[in-house]
Amino acid sequence: MLGAAQRFLRAFYAYDAGSRDPKLTATVRGLSTGRLARRLLDASAPRLPAAMEHPPAPARVGAMSVEFDQPPTTALVRVRTARGARESVSGLVLKLVRDRWRASQLTE
Repeated sequence: MLGAAQRFLRAFYAYDAGSRDPKLTATVRGLSTGRLARRLLDASAPRLPAAMEHPPAPARVGAMSVEFDQPPTTALVRVRTARGARESVSGLVLKLVRDRWRASQLTE
């Protein structure tokens, strides 16, 4: 389950940083619910500020922890990420859909 979360996050962070590699979008789409995939992938690409020459580097996935509901059909994954020297903590909700964990929501 954490492996699916990590693969999703790595692909999403690269996509969020500006990569439009078809393999990344396929990974985001394949590891998330249809609703989340549409929300993330159908959004227009962010515009860089004029002073920024290159898009930011993708965030790196660090430590992860998970909390399950009972029975375990939903999981909240807390993720520590780093982008350069800046670290942050965010979350990812996973749902068990047809025996596969899929990202269903990004949280703060």
